[in-house]
Amino acid sequence: MDDHTEEHFEEEFSFLTERHLKPRLFEGEWQNGVPEGFDAVTLYLDGRTQVELDWKKAREQALQAVEKGYLLLWDMDLGLFDRLAHPLSNQTQFLSLTLSLEHFRDSLWKEFKQQTIGLSLYRGQADFSRRFPWDHGQEQNLKEWLLDCGKEDLAALSLYVLEQQAESQQLVRLFCRDVAIEYLSLLASRLPDDLLAYLYLDASSLAHAPLHQLQLLNPERFNRLHLALKGQTLPFQAWGWHQPTMHGYSGALPFVLPHVPEITIGICVPSMSCYHSQHYQGLDQAIRHLQERQLPFKLIAETHLTAQWDGLDYILYAPAGLSVQGKRKLQGFCAAGGTVVSTQHLLELPSELSLNDWLSTI
Repeated sequence: MDDHTEEHFEEEFSFLTERHLKPRLFEGEWQNGVPEGFDAVTLYLDGRTQVELDWKKAREQALQAVEKGYLLLWDMDLGLFDRLAHPLSNQTQFLSLTLSLEHFRDSLWKEFKQQTIGLSLYRGQADFSRRFPWDHGQEQNLKEWLLDCGKEDLAALSLYVLEQQAESQQLVRLFCRDVAIEYLSLLASRLPDDLLAYLYLDASSLAHAPLHQLQLLNPERFNRLHLALKGQTLPFQAWGWHQPTMHGYSGALPFVLPHVPEITIGICVPSMSCYHSQHYQGLDQAIRHLQERQLPFKLIAETHLTAQWDGLDYILYAPAGLSVQGKRKLQGFCAAGGTVVSTQHLLELPSELSLNDWLSTI
């Protein structure tokens, strides 16, 4: 990616985040009343390939919600991923799902565009490997993916063995994430540009593995999709799903949105092409120290550094996971008056500290 392309992408990303709403979204049956504090409701649609797209009831509910002054989030069940009738490679199935989205675009979206805050395309585990629709083709794709990652020894093993070994489990998770998000991104590309697509992801199984969370939920991987998360322990820019965050709340219980703290510390998340744990070396230790000291911080994908470093005094990074472009961006951050903190060896940047030296000063 050249500098001009990166700058254009960052400008576009910045524009999207400015439009990012902080809703208080009620889930479940709301017709008989909604608790105080909510300003939006969820409307459920069945968009699976084997059903008729009869959404008359949903339209009536939308009219009622709008009359009561609520905004709308549409939640479409597409059967992803474990309830699909055919493998992910089946083009007829994919086209059928796109027809569901196009029908929504041309009907409910057209009518309720002004009251709609987004469309949810998926609810499920953040660890996509838990219910991944394996078939022979996907197992072959996994082997090729492992070869591309330089893991020839693992590519020779069976899927069963790969899923049992600690070393390879995370790689299987990352492969499944990439396949699932690519599929969802292709579906979302059929939606209008001003309709935000959301994924509801349960990260509870990763609650005790912050490094795995950081890899699987890398902000760069989800750049065109917005998230609602539950069970996460890191400050991703996402709605809270059944647990409020400062970015919004989606649930059914009374809640209070956390206040927005002053954040002066950022963590540079390595590129999503960095699949190995050594690319993140030291970041887990840095995160643990920040959380123990209750110091707020933000996660920034390397791709988005320039667009998102405003207000930061420090950016922490792992040298092994930093690209040439990333190093140049950190040099720019130093030139703007910031300080960078390395979790390993120093890169001789203009204003740079080791993690241990920095921790002794805060």
